[in-house]
Amino acid sequence: MQALGTATPNGKGSMVSNILLTGSYRVRLPAFDEPEVRTLHQITTIDMTTKARIGLEGDINYAPWSFQISAITGKYQYGELPPLFKLVITALRWG
Repeated sequence: MQALGTATPNGKGSMVSNILLTGSYRVRLPAFDEPEVRTLHQITTIDMTTKARIGLEGDINYAPWSFQISAITGKYQYGELPPLFKLVITALRWG
C-alpha cells in the first residue's frame, strides 16, 4: 500500500488543499477449491477452482481549504471479491 499526502500553504499560513492517494494490489493463491461465479448472457454458473484471485483498489481523498470537516472521496475496485468471488470489473464511488 502506498500513500501520498500533499499540502500547499497559502500566503496566510493556512492550507490551500490536501490530497491523499492510496492504492493496493493483492493476489490470493487458495490451497483448496473455492467457488467462482461467472455471469455470461444472463446465465450464472458457479465453478469450484483454485485459480489465483487478484484484487486492485485505489482511493483518492481531496479536502479543499474551505471544507473544514468534510472531503470529496473516490474509490475504484477491480477483482474477485468474497464471499462468492464474483468479478467486480469497475466499482467507482464518489462521496
